[in-house]
Amino acid sequence: MTTAKQLAYLLGALTLGFLLFTGCDISKPNNPNSSEKKGSAEVSIQLGKVGALAKKSAIDLNTLTLTLSATGETPVTQVIALSGSAQQTVTKIFDNLASQKEWILTAVTKDIEGMVIHSGTKAFTVPIEAVANVSLNLDAQYSMLKANLFPIRDSVTICSLSVDGQGVAGLSFAKGSRVGDTVNLSYDYLSATASGVLHTLVISAYGEMWGKQQLLYKGETTITAVSGVDQSSTITLSWVGPSTPPTGGASITVTLGAIGTITVNAELEGAAIVPPVTPPNTFTDPRDGKLYKTVTIGTQTWMAENLAYLPQVDAMADGSENVANGKYYYVYGYTPSGATEAEQVANAKVTANYTKYGVLYNWHAVKTGNIAPPGWHVPTEAEWDTLQNYLIANGYNWDNTTSGNKIAKSMAAQTDWIGSTFQGAIGNDLSKKQCQHVFGFAGRLSLQQWKFLQHW
Repeated sequence: MTTAKQLAYLLGALTLGFLLFTGCDISKPNNPNSSEKKGSAEVSIQLGKVGALAKKSAIDLNTLTLTLSATGETPVTQVIALSGSAQQTVTKIFDNLASQKEWILTAVTKDIEGMVIHSGTKAFTVPIEAVANVSLNLDAQYSMLKANLFPIRDSVTICSLSVDGQGVAGLSFAKGSRVGDTVNLSYDYLSATASGVLHTLVISAYGEMWGKQQLLYKGETTITAVSGVDQSSTITLSWVGPSTPPTGGASITVTLGAIGTITVNAELEGAAIVPPVTPPNTFTDPRDGKLYKTVTIGTQTWMAENLAYLPQVDAMADGSENVANGKYYYVYGYTPSGATEAEQVANAKVTANYTKYGVLYNWHAVKTGNIAPPGWHVPTEAEWDTLQNYLIANGYNWDNTTSGNKIAKSMAAQTDWIGSTFQGAIGNDLSKKQCQHVFGFAGRLSLQQWKFLQHW
């Protein structure tokens, strides 16, 4: 009896346990995976205005690229066309985004030159079956700079603009061709932020005085470039050029002969005048307004300094093999810099090598017949022979003899030559027969440049 009753209790417990167990619904999870649910995002991008300094409007926005990315999800990208530089707001809705995940919005604008003007990111979460509102305000990374120089004086031939010690714009023109005009120098990408970026601007004006290119005017100021803010600033350029002509010296010796003869030997600027070579005269090249010295030797008239005509400038590394592309003109040690050909020429003309040595021309440039000023030409071999024979016969050999070709020292400058122990070499004893106003060439490049031009 006890056994039967215990079995009945056991069966009852098993049945209750089964009913309790099977009473639970295990066909669905208690916490559904919310990431499988989808939502949307309404993205609103406010693009800050690109600020103008002196009211220049050169930067033109081209595209806005929006990218949404989240872990484990395929990135979503859309490119939107833009124009202008004013403040504008772009709104875009992205559907079918995984919910309850952190998404990263990346926004980038570029202008028509491919420069990044605005950029920024923002994190957000998409709610289940709802729309997330995402806003992002972007400040322009640059302002636009324009410098107006006025009025141009008659002596000015080159104007240049530098920002924080780096040249960014330049312009050259013939002397006297822009008198009273306004010259514009512009730079589109001046870095700016919402809090402001401090910049130092320097404007310089160069010109030719007494046959030499010199810095004549200079002005400097500081500005703070703030994203989206238009500004205007005034710079006064002060005269920094020479106020008096270059000075020279004179050494005069008077010898009274026994029969009453007076001999006067005059020496100017350290160079003896040896008759019958006349002192240098001058002429102006009408193509660029540059003043050159000339010298008459016997029956021939020669340029007494290096030719500096520079219609364009090419890199030294290009060499003559690029003649098909018009590679003719070089400035020693200069690599062209500047956005335009005019800026490259202007930057080349303010280098020390241009001022001292002039321009290098390859043989192809000589053959064009265009490098000589009007009324001048590249000398022939016969004309060189005439010059050589005249100098030898008139005592211009380094040892004062009148036979044999020893005239190199009398045609060479007094500086920039490598020293030599060989008697009669140009670099040996620079005080002897050196540059006796035969030519006024500077430096050891002069005889290699083929810039000795004879007047017709």
